[in-house]
Amino acid sequence: MTVAGFLSRLRTGDGAGIPGTGGPGTSIPGAGSSGAGMTGGGGFPTHPAAAPPADPPPPAGRRQRALPAPETLLHEAVAQKLLHGWLQNRQQTLFPLSLSLRGLPEAQLALLAGIMAVSMLAGLRPPDEERGESPGWVQRLALLRGDEALPARIEAALHQPPPLSQVLREAQAAGLAAHAYVAALVVSDPRDEAGRLFLDYLAARLALPPAMVRGAERRYRR
Repeated sequence: MTVAGFLSRLRTGDGAGIPGTGGPGTSIPGAGSSGAGMTGGGGFPTHPAAAPPADPPPPAGRRQRALPAPETLLHEAVAQKLLHGWLQNRQQTLFPLSLSLRGLPEAQLALLAGIMAVSMLAGLRPPDEERGESPGWVQRLALLRGDEALPARIEAALHQPPPLSQVLREAQAAGLAAHAYVAALVVSDPRDEAGRLFLDYLAARLALPPAMVRGAERRYRR
């Protein structure tokens, strides 16, 4: 059949033999009397409803921290113990609780004698020998384990006391900050309020740790 003949049959309503035109002998696959298998009015086949989108996956949890190897933990523990021991030894070297002036060079002994003399003169009460009493600080010098010439050095410094700022700078430069404080603590009069305040000044001026100051007071304040 030619295209012209096909169009002519459509215009005349004769659709016989033409599939899908509704004429005699035609049939529409899947079409029943009730239009089963067809949509309501358009003649298009129905499609199943689209499935809803899947929920997004939950966010990944925090990644667990990987545990270090046992060898690493052991090395870190040993290193911490070694560092702690070294710091303790360093602290005791810089700020020892028990001092011994024996064996120090003569220049350092003269420096400490000057600090002790300034400490005694800083109080409101004059040194014992000026009151005609037995010099109690001489007996207390035994706590410092100095030599026999130490009292004579202190007496000389009492007559010609050195400048305080100078001896404190020299003590810090020589690493004798703790020695200077303990030496002043030993010879100072614990009954003198001004002397106690001077010791507080020395501790602050020499930047001594509070633990060292408390330990020195417990040991040498007898």
